[in-house]
Amino acid sequence: MKLGEHTQQGGDVPDSALVAYFRDRDGADPAGALDRLASDVAYHLMPKPGVEISGTGRERLRATLAGMTGRPGRHRLVAARIADGVQLVVGHRIEDGEPVGTFLAAATTSASGEISQYVGAFFDSMNLSGLDSGDGPVPAEQAAGEGRAG
Repeated sequence: MKLGEHTQQGGDVPDSALVAYFRDRDGADPAGALDRLASDVAYHLMPKPGVEISGTGRERLRATLAGMTGRPGRHRLVAARIADGVQLVVGHRIEDGEPVGTFLAAATTSASGEISQYVGAFFDSMNLSGLDSGDGPVPAEQAAGEGRAG
């Protein structure tokens, strides 16, 4: 898959449950994305500064998210990696066509491929615009030469 509109422009994205989760969140059935989580998923989320949500269980998380209000938006993934079995993504939250902040997420999966652990945070005070040049992720060699982590 390519990093594209809701999952960004340019660059290859590793096939992962976390990337699929964000693709589904931005698709026709956003609530259905939660079906990618294990029934006993452990999670810790920071959906906005000063708010933390921790718990266990897909249905508990589904109920929590259903009760939250916010502006409609999409996710633009800037980078996605898998390292030692941990799936990682970083990207922008897009509202009205404009980035409004940066999010980071990490997950591990069960043997069946469901997300078993999930952590995510959103920061509206920071937009990592340097990551999104329109050319996709910065190669590690280039990032090292620029003094940026890859």
